[in-house]
Amino acid sequence: MIPNGVDVGKFHPRWPTPALRRELDLPPGVPTAAIVAALRPEKNHELFLHAAAIVRRQLPQAQFLVVGDGPRRAELEVLARLLSLDESVRFLGARRDVPDLLALADVFVLTSHMEANPVSILEAMAVEKPVIATRVGSVPETVIDGKTGFLTTPGSAEEIASRLIELLQSPTRRPPWAAPAARK
Repeated sequence: MIPNGVDVGKFHPRWPTPALRRELDLPPGVPTAAIVAALRPEKNHELFLHAAAIVRRQLPQAQFLVVGDGPRRAELEVLARLLSLDESVRFLGARRDVPDLLALADVFVLTSHMEANPVSILEAMAVEKPVIATRVGSVPETVIDGKTGFLTTPGSAEEIASRLIELLQSPTRRPPWAAPAARK
């Protein structure tokens, strides 16, 4: 077996880019979570959005980045509006600047129903972002619960939201370049 890998010359810890923050209208210091995945059914972006809605009840300033595109974009945008997330979720489409987008996020989330060996988790880990992922497929081989990230029950928006709130409220659980004070 040959496992997936990541270009660590491209994916490495970095400070957030102020110009990108301005482009996305993402205020400095706001807690931010991101998902990087094609907008396909197996990636279960609905779960990400439902968890975001729960997080917003406790952290109304929280922001969420959806990086990727696909056939489900229109219905996911409708769901975000129905969940009153239109001011806090940014659908960014397919992007070439994923390392810089990950630098803006405090936490990386992957909410898939099924997975093989997701490269997006490896990319987030290479950028030293905390990872929250569903316990599916080979994800537990990469994300060691409580050590390299957190695993949640597939389909549990409450578990994902709980971990998100914990990490977004606790800068000491994140690398220094992701802490709110460093996001100028």
